[in-house]
Amino acid sequence: MASPELAITKATLSATLFRADPTSLNRAAVDDFFSLLDKAIVQCSRQNVQV
Repeated sequence: MASPELAITKATLSATLFRADPTSLNRAAVDDFFSLLDKAIVQCSRQNVQV
């Protein structure tokens, strides 16, 4: 389960990635990124994953 800090960070990053400055990403690309991030967090210790 994600910590509250990680959830807030993901929401902030999502909002930034969806902005059209300079190029907006689509929902699928952002979801793919977060899937990879979640896998990294599961595999690596929290101290070694900087968000």
